[in-house]
Amino acid sequence: MNYLRNIFLKANSNHIHLAITTFFFLLYGFFPIKAQEKTTLLGDWIKVGVTYLDGMEVEEAHPLKYAFLKYSFKPKNKAAIITDYTHAGNFNSYEDRNGTIEISTNFKAKITLGIIRLTSDSLIVVQPGTLGATDPSSLLITLIRYEHLQNTSEWNGKDLVGISKTDTVYKASQKIHPTFSNPYGLRHALQTAMPSYSKYMTGFSQDYGRLFLATFVVRKSGSVDNIKILQGMDDKFNKEFIKTCSKMAKNWNPAHYNGEPVDAQVTLEIDFNFMDQFLTDERYTRYAAKRIEEGDIYGAITYFDRMIAKNPKNEKALINRGYCYLLLNDQESACEDFRILRNLGFDSGKSLLEKHCK
Repeated sequence: MNYLRNIFLKANSNHIHLAITTFFFLLYGFFPIKAQEKTTLLGDWIKVGVTYLDGMEVEEAHPLKYAFLKYSFKPKNKAAIITDYTHAGNFNSYEDRNGTIEISTNFKAKITLGIIRLTSDSLIVVQPGTLGATDPSSLLITLIRYEHLQNTSEWNGKDLVGISKTDTVYKASQKIHPTFSNPYGLRHALQTAMPSYSKYMTGFSQDYGRLFLATFVVRKSGSVDNIKILQGMDDKFNKEFIKTCSKMAKNWNPAHYNGEPVDAQVTLEIDFNFMDQFLTDERYTRYAAKRIEEGDIYGAITYFDRMIAKNPKNEKALINRGYCYLLLNDQESACEDFRILRNLGFDSGKSLLEKHCK
C-alpha cells in the first residue's frame, strides 16, 4: 500500500514537469513509439495514479479517482479495458498508430490513448478530453505492469485470509485476483442463471436490505468453495446463489502470484439500492456493527474493506477497521491503518498511534 502511495505521489510530481513538456508534443501528435525505450505493450497494465493534464489531482468524486482500471493487450492486436478485476475482459481490436492507440469497444466506439511514456514496467498515457488531447479535462493515467505491481508491492496481513501448512489464501484485490472468463462478467452470469436476481433488479421486493454481500474462495484448480453469505436477500435468492456459484468453477481462471496459481477469496457485492447511493457508508457501518455484535469480526472487516476500496481516505472506515484488527489481536494491521490515517493528515491517526502503537 505504501508503494502505491509513493508511486502515485512520485507520478504527481513528475506530471507537473511532464504536463508542461507534453503540450508541445500534443500539438504535433503523441510521442512516437520509436522514440521510446524499445518494449512491448503486451500484457496487463494496472492504474496506480491519475491526474489532469496539467498535473492537478482529479476531484474526490471523479469516477477514475479510486476505481480499478486495467488495460490488457494480447497478440494479434487484441485489447480490453477492464474496470472489474474479477472480469477477464471483452477483447476487441486495437490499432497502434505511432504511439496513438485506438481501442475498439463492444458499442462500436473507440477509446483513444496517447502514449507519453512506455518502459518495460511503466506506462503513462493521455486520455483526451471532449475537445481533444489539449483539453484541460484530458487525463494523465499512470499504470504499471501487473507482474511488477505484485513484485514491488508491500504485503501484510490485510492481503491474506488464512495460511495453512500447505496453502495461503489471498484476499482478491488489484494486486492479486482470479478472473471470470464469461464474456459479460460474473454479475451478468448470475443474473442469467438466477431467477431471483431479476426480481430484485426490477425492484419487486422491498422487504430486505437490498445489499447482497458474499465471499467465496477460487482455488488454484479453478474450483469454488467456502461460500459465505454475509448480507443475504431472501432464502430463495441465497440458495440460488450458492447453487449457481458452486457450478461456475469452469468459468474461473485462478489468481497467480510469482507466475504460480494460488487460492484467492473473492468478495462479491450486489447493491440493489439504485436510488439510495448516499447512504452507502451508513448502511455498511450498520451491517458491520451487527457482525461485531455477533462475534464475526472478520465479517465486519469485509464491510470496512468495501468502504475503503470505494474511498481509501475514508476516516471512519479506517478507524473502525483498525479497531477490528485490535479485537483480533492483530496489532500490526491495526497500526498500519492508523499510520495511513496519520499520513492522510487526520488527527485521529496520531492519537490512535500514540494510544495503541507505542
